[in-house]
Amino acid sequence: MISILVAEASKVLLLGIKSVFGTHGEFVLSAEISEKEQLLQSLMDVEFDVAMIELAFFKSIKTKEFADLRKTRPDLRFLVHSHRADLDEGVDAIKRGALGYLSKHCSPAELINAIVTVYRGKPFISESMGAALADKIFLPSNISHVSLSERERKVFRMLAVGISLTGIAAQLDLSVKTVSTYKSRILEKMGFPGLSELVQYAISYDLLNYDSGEDQDNNSFWAADE
Repeated sequence: MISILVAEASKVLLLGIKSVFGTHGEFVLSAEISEKEQLLQSLMDVEFDVAMIELAFFKSIKTKEFADLRKTRPDLRFLVHSHRADLDEGVDAIKRGALGYLSKHCSPAELINAIVTVYRGKPFISESMGAALADKIFLPSNISHVSLSERERKVFRMLAVGISLTGIAAQLDLSVKTVSTYKSRILEKMGFPGLSELVQYAISYDLLNYDSGEDQDNNSFWAADE
């Protein structure tokens, strides 16, 4: 079962969302929030797997409140949906930590896919907005992974697939402090504020298809430095 907290002011839209959930026995509605004042406390207290939050509700969470939430519940998974197909708002939501972004024009099938994808800890962008969002986030000037050293590329890939700093240190026989330095250097080189952007970048440029046990083409991202 996937438990979902829904924050949505429109009762009509909420009914539609609940109707979609009702057709799938694997979904259960943990809470429905219609007032912004209820949101923060509910996010802290209610047990759920995915928080499906309307954009205005999501934006109402202050930076410090968001940081406190992450400390208390580091595994929070947000799927943000918007009444408008606003690319800038979508980019901001993703940068603030949303794992998924969905427009109101999505189909029931796309809504279900979005929830399941976010529940699995993977990023999701509405198909109708995906290409435009990718263009917005990953400008040609951001194609900077080629500037990474061989070791930085390995750390980049491990970070992108979700390996912890401790895990990376163990695999590469480095100290956690050294790996943390690599992480900071990679984010600085590529102009990313955090790991969320790094993961989105890796997915966009198909940089996760690396097998350390196989030879890589010399022109590939993962080829060793000469």
